[in-house]
Amino acid sequence: MLRREQLEDAAKCDAKSACENGLIDGCVKGGCVTYYAQTALELADMLKRLDRENDVCPICGLDKAYGHEKGCELAVLLEGLEG
Repeated sequence: MLRREQLEDAAKCDAKSACENGLIDGCVKGGCVTYYAQTALELADMLKRLDRENDVCPICGLDKAYGHEKGCELAVLLEGLEG
């Protein structure tokens, strides 16, 4: 999983520089990297809002006061985004 910083770099790159600088292994030239990175950042922001704006996790069902169940997919994704 790419960290947020890597996604931000890819979202603003010219596709060629990300490949040449090794930011993303096997990235594809031609602008699709930028598009996919921007989409991933939007989805990441939606996940953060989903977690922040609910008193109960929509995935594991625990009250936020208790955190998340071990292995909760939302918690794993949010942790991965922060890298």
